[in-house]
Amino acid sequence: MPIVDVELVGPVPAEVGSGLARRIADGMGDTLDSRPQGTWVRLRFLAEQNYAENLDGGPEGIEPVFVSILQAELPPEQQLAELAGRLATAIGLACSCPVANVHVLFEPAAVGRLAFGGKLLT
Repeated sequence: MPIVDVELVGPVPAEVGSGLARRIADGMGDTLDSRPQGTWVRLRFLAEQNYAENLDGGPEGIEPVFVSILQAELPPEQQLAELAGRLATAIGLACSCPVANVHVLFEPAAVGRLAFGGKLLT
């Protein structure tokens, strides 16, 4: 049931953008070992003029990719660290960007606070 939100900053070449949500979903499904239709991806694009970093505005040419992932349960910290690297690698590959530009946020566990079709995940 992982729900993955991906936001790319800056222009995305047509060849990268075409089919990107599917590539990300497939890569995340493989990485998270989820069943078919078990990983959901929402993809957004943020124009570079709508992104900045404090003081100097950010390094020239660096276009980050922000990833938030919601899972029923989080793995132990050691496994989470390894998973973060695998997720960043899969996203970087799908987006044709360096892994160093991919930033992953793990949301708190969804059990007990997320409902599908009105039914609480327990």
